[in-house]
Amino acid sequence: MGLTEMMKTAVWTGEGTFEVKDAPKPKIQESNEVLTRVLASGICGSDLHSWRVPNPERVGRTTGHELAGEVVEVGDAVTKVKVGDRVAIESLVACGECRWCKVGRYHLCPDLSRIRSETLTRGFSQFVKGRSEKFTRLENHVKTEWAPLLDCYAVNIHAFQLADLKMYETVAIIGQGPMGLTMTDLANAVGVKTVALALRDFPLSIAEEVGVWATVNSSKEDPVERVLELTNDFGVDTTFLQAGGKNPNPLLQALQMTKRGGKVMIVGMPTSGNVIEGFNTRLLRGERTLRYVNSFSYWDEYSENAIALDYLTRGKLHPEFMITHRFPLEGINKAFETAANKKETNAIKVMIIQD
Repeated sequence: MGLTEMMKTAVWTGEGTFEVKDAPKPKIQESNEVLTRVLASGICGSDLHSWRVPNPERVGRTTGHELAGEVVEVGDAVTKVKVGDRVAIESLVACGECRWCKVGRYHLCPDLSRIRSETLTRGFSQFVKGRSEKFTRLENHVKTEWAPLLDCYAVNIHAFQLADLKMYETVAIIGQGPMGLTMTDLANAVGVKTVALALRDFPLSIAEEVGVWATVNSSKEDPVERVLELTNDFGVDTTFLQAGGKNPNPLLQALQMTKRGGKVMIVGMPTSGNVIEGFNTRLLRGERTLRYVNSFSYWDEYSENAIALDYLTRGKLHPEFMITHRFPLEGINKAFETAANKKETNAIKVMIIQD
């Protein structure tokens, strides 16, 4: 019996830190599987939310669901990709058997979190394996480090679908972190008039780079008053709440700047201010719709991840503006600190790069 091949992987210690250690390298076991060397993985806002939260079940686990890599081995039945291909990797792996999976809404699979954590959500390691349909070859002009951002773009495409967004509408996007900026980028790509709101000037400067109708620094002026001024007191058609941090009372602001009959889509995960203080019957009488957005899957018969990759491949998106910091796997603790301390570091998307 041969020796077990090993790889480096970053495991969560339960103390807000990772330890890079040796672990068995995944092996191809099924004919439809692909083994990939991870080249780039992004730190997501959801990674930061859980990073310092005590959870005994996560101790010793490897995470990282935004990733891309190079194919090093394929099963006998794999024809979609070949050894040597650089690939985008979609980490949403579901059961395939429940009623949601069977109608293409696998992002609602009750077993999604467990299955993906046991398969492709291991981007903070040297190798991952999974079913071949989750791997897509990147064209030569598409940089590998751009591909992990497809996860952000795909979630925002799903948000556009749920909002039934029209190209003539005006939207507000509260929060300009990786999720908010990728949505601003998408909105510009499809021609929607966009107001980008944030608490700092730096992310707003990136929003201006990718293309935006107006920017509002909510720490310097009243965001609701400014949006109403821009829309002649009408309000925007749809507000997308992307503020995943300590933005003050963001849900109330979102409702107040949205027109009567408009929509508020919750995409980010506020950690404070998520109770709608000041909510009143005036807002209720306005028949505004409040809806939560959860991940991505299909828009009709089209994969939302594939839509994002198509836009990226055709040069319609600008992920290069979002990536502000890069670290090796051994520097993952510094990478998380950098991503968490964005006020000091101006971090937007922090990448783990493994050349």
